Order: sequence, then structure tokens, then C-alpha cells
Amino acid sequence: MTSRINRLRTSLASSDIDALYVTHLVNIRYLSGFTGSSGLLLVTPETARLYVDSRYHVQAEQQTSGVEVCRCQSRLTAEAWDDIKTLAPERIGFEATHITVAAHEDLAKGIPGSTLVPVRNLIEELRLVKDEDEIAITRRACAMADELFEWLLGFIKPGMCEQDVDVELEYQMRKRGAQGPAFPSIIVSGVNSSKPHGTPSSKVIETGDFITMDFGVRLDGYNSDITRTVAVGKADDKQREVYEVVRKAQAAAVEALRPGIGHLEADAVARDIITEAGYGPKFGHALGHSLGLDVHDGYRLSNVTDPEGKVQQGEIWTVEPGIYIEDWGGVRIEDDVLVTADGSERLTKSTRELIII
Repeated sequence: MTSRINRLRTSLASSDIDALYVTHLVNIRYLSGFTGSSGLLLVTPETARLYVDSRYHVQAEQQTSGVEVCRCQSRLTAEAWDDIKTLAPERIGFEATHITVAAHEDLAKGIPGSTLVPVRNLIEELRLVKDEDEIAITRRACAMADELFEWLLGFIKPGMCEQDVDVELEYQMRKRGAQGPAFPSIIVSGVNSSKPHGTPSSKVIETGDFITMDFGVRLDGYNSDITRTVAVGKADDKQREVYEVVRKAQAAAVEALRPGIGHLEADAVARDIITEAGYGPKFGHALGHSLGLDVHDGYRLSNVTDPEGKVQQGEIWTVEPGIYIEDWGGVRIEDDVLVTADGSERLTKSTRELIII
């Protein structure tokens, strides 16, 4: 973890910040290894101190490296503020997107001698490029997602309802050693598959339905995220046509993903194919998002994203174009993709050909 903290220190120096007050637990985990549900981290050019209470002291000592663990007898904030007063940093950064107005007011009162500087995405930028350990864990999470998709193909039968599949899927995740689902799974069939983020319902799965299954597992803190759409019993010409458009768009976007390609450009590869097929307005969401300790780990490949954004080697992205037709159904195909030195590698490897179960 020391190398991550040193990278952060370099970023702080370039931003003219003397210390960073870290409150977001995902960022605390990334920098220190600590996985508890309560803690504060203070990073300066010379020190990195993790503040925890008696519930987490032993856990923090066992899990962390590169930080000094401070067992607090009173409120975490009070002891951290006392240290800040002693260290006397002139400009202290705080995570602007992860702190409430009330917490900011308390912080300003607690350390009146320092200037508070709002910081956005400083640690998230570091998290974008994954190290070898992070990639290895993500590979395992993706392999488990592939295994679960294979299980789903044998489990789903007409007459089941979407909620039945959802409940059994989560059980299978935990049985295989996952911490749980990476996010609430999306199991939607028939007309419900026209809802990109539909919720599993009591709807019965019927012959002729499309079923879109968007799920992932959380493993050692890291996430996988896969989507496959399959047909039940049969697929008509319209279903095959829409599926093939999405499949081609997804394949082209994965092929195009490489270091240096712009976020807008990557999105356009898939969007143009869908638009040329006549379904442009039916693809309303981003092509994908960065993936890591958070499922949506910072940035998107989107037609409305930062025009300056560029893909970098070592990032992991979802690539997930879709077509959604109200009162008919929808198709989405999604893989997790590692950006390599000269291209990309799919980490989720389940077939993308149309499957009829």
C-alpha cells in the first residue's frame, strides 16, 4: 500500500495540498487495506495515519500496511483534528464528493487554522489504473461470473418468475465464495427486458421471451459485471435481428478499446453501428464504465462524457451496448475488458452468440 500512498503524495504536491483528509471508505481501503465500516485516514508528505475505534483496532493492525494505526478513545474526528492542529498543514484537502455539508462545517470548526480545499476524484484517478494484484482478483471475479452464467443456462425454465432466479443466483454466488452480488442483479424477461435497469419481479418467464441477466460478484472487494441476453425456447426474426446488431456493436467496441482512444470515440464505435441499423434512439445509456472497488469506478465511456478523457493501459472497463424497445423487449451484451499495452482483453469470456434455452 505504500506505493499507492506515495503516488497520492505526488498528486497532492502537484495540487499544492499539504494534507488530505480521507473519509470515503472505498478510498481508505485502496490506500491502506482496511475494510472496516468506520475510519478516517490522514495523509501528509511524511505520515499516513488511520484512525479507528476499539471495534476495529485489531482488524486494522492485521490488514494494513504503510500506515500508522491510531486507536481512538473518543470520536475519530476529534483525535484526527488534534493531530491536524499539531501538524499545522496550511492547505488540507477533503473529498468534496464524499462529505456532507454538516461534516464540512464541523471540519472547518475543528481545524480553524487550516484552509480547506475541495478535492474531486484525486484518489479515484489513481484507482483507474489497476496493479497486478487488482487485475488478478478481478480475473477471479470475472471467472466466477462466467461460471454463474453457465449455471443459469441450466437452471432457468419457463414457469419460473424473475424473482426466483434472482434469489437462487445470489445463493449460488455466496456458495461459491463471493462476498455477495456486486450490485442488485437485473433479471428481466419479455417486455421487462426493455428496461435497462429493471428490477426482478413476479413476472413468469415464458417461451419466446428474451431474458436479460446483468449481474456480478464482489470478491475480495473487487467486482465483476456481466450481461447476457438469451431467448427461451425460440427466437423470432426480429429478436435475432436486434440481437445481432448489439452483438456486432459490442464486438467492434471491444476491438477498438486500446490505450489512447478517447472515451467519446470508444462510445461512438458501438453507437454508430446501432444507429446505422435504425435503432439509435433505443440505445440511451453509456457504452460502459470503469470497474474496480466500486462497480461504477469513476468514469464512463459515453457520448456525453468528458471530451478530453482517454483510455489508459491497465484500466478495466465494461463494454455494454444495448437496444431497448418499449412493449417489446431488449438486448444487452456486456463484458469486463482489461486495456493492455496494444489493445484489450476480455476478462469475462462467456459466449456472445445467441443462446436459446
